[in-house]
Amino acid sequence: MVYKFLTKQKAISEFDKYLNGENPNYDDLPSFYLHMRNDILRFHNVHKDKTGYEYDLSLALDLYRYFELSKYGYSNLSNYDFWRYICIKVVPDIVKFRHGLVPEYYYKKNVRMYIPTLWWYIHITWQGDFDSTEKVLLKHNTDTIQSLVERPGKQGVYLETYRKIIYFYDLLNDKDKVIVKSVSGVRKNEYLLRSIMVLHTAKCLTVSPELLGEENYVRMLFEQLGKKFN
Repeated sequence: MVYKFLTKQKAISEFDKYLNGENPNYDDLPSFYLHMRNDILRFHNVHKDKTGYEYDLSLALDLYRYFELSKYGYSNLSNYDFWRYICIKVVPDIVKFRHGLVPEYYYKKNVRMYIPTLWWYIHITWQGDFDSTEKVLLKHNTDTIQSLVERPGKQGVYLETYRKIIYFYDLLNDKDKVIVKSVSGVRKNEYLLRSIMVLHTAKCLTVSPELLGEENYVRMLFEQLGKKFN
């Protein structure tokens, strides 16, 4: 199979056509991608009556099953030119359904492109199997997607660290998932996971999670924000 790729530069003109009402000619897609389109549309049709995060999570789980790492390879699944072709040429109508015609979700911002964001969301929160992963992620919301997928940091993604963060975060009760901060003398509640990821982004510049041990490192992050585990 020869995969298709679309650079950000070339995506500009393709998106402009779509923005101006010119739909891609799906009949011209290579048969592999036409089958892919039909499969993703089938997933969408199953979940289209869901809204917001519920739709995102359901579609993400289906996409993760579909884009198997062993089949597509990490070199493709980590290549945003691979995903950009899918977002603009294969299923732009799915992206439009969820995010309208905002270019960031199609091609403009790698960490916000809709289809790869969903795949990466499951990949970096994987808890060993689909049922366990879904059970944990059902307790989250779109803030989690933004906190995890859109915050890779200069050192990239520490995959096992992310998965451990989600594991330990799930052990907390709802009250402990919120911390109170004072900004300019004003107290405000803040989503704990966001604070954990901000701290991780800073810490991993000087502390290696692998050398410290993934679990020890994650425990340290939570403890620095006042959350301890037995």
